[in-house]
Amino acid sequence: MAKLKDLNEKFSKHWLEYEIDAYDEEEEDDSSVDETKFFRASSAHLCPRALWYIQMGYKREPPSIQSKRRMKVGTLFHEFIREKLRGRGLVVDEEGRVEMDDPPLVGHFDNIIRRPGENEQYLLEIKSFADPPPNVRLTLPRSDHVIQWNLYAFLTKLVHGMLFYINKNNQTYYIEEQTLNHSIVDPVLEKLRMVRAAVLEGQRIPYQPNEKHEWCSVRYECEKDWFIRGQ
Repeated sequence: MAKLKDLNEKFSKHWLEYEIDAYDEEEEDDSSVDETKFFRASSAHLCPRALWYIQMGYKREPPSIQSKRRMKVGTLFHEFIREKLRGRGLVVDEEGRVEMDDPPLVGHFDNIIRRPGENEQYLLEIKSFADPPPNVRLTLPRSDHVIQWNLYAFLTKLVHGMLFYINKNNQTYYIEEQTLNHSIVDPVLEKLRMVRAAVLEGQRIPYQPNEKHEWCSVRYECEKDWFIRGQ
């Protein structure tokens, strides 16, 4: 039986928009990462309680159709840049999997590149962004991207690299040089070890009132447990 939400969307959208969105809705996540066994480097910036819910196997709220559109467009911009890297002969490796056991952490970096005439390799992460609304300030690089880059650098044993941003609105580039910073990596790894220990020992991570909750994919479960069950 069709859900009321689906019926409302079907009749409020142009039929072509509905069909295209239905394709995105039906497409399955092809991730090979079991998040009850591994932390993702791209999610390591999340608060300990959110990570605990994910490790415990709680279902995440699916991204909105608008978010799925943004992610797919972002993927196209990634390939747009990668094509140029390949064409210039800069690519040493791309989309490589890296992992560690303690804490159980896995990730897939974007690119390892080499500057022409040099032997040193650089870790490159490609990100896309859109111009924010007039009343919103955009700060680059984003802190979660810096954490992700540092984890990949630690796992690949590379010291230097870049966060490469491309503006979706006008295709301008913003490149931020990065250097492996253990003062960023070490606290994140300790947080992940603490969460993993809680999962294995059957303990619950307490509610984190000072964390940002607006975009949390397990917000519903977390707030339900806190406000209704007092946990």
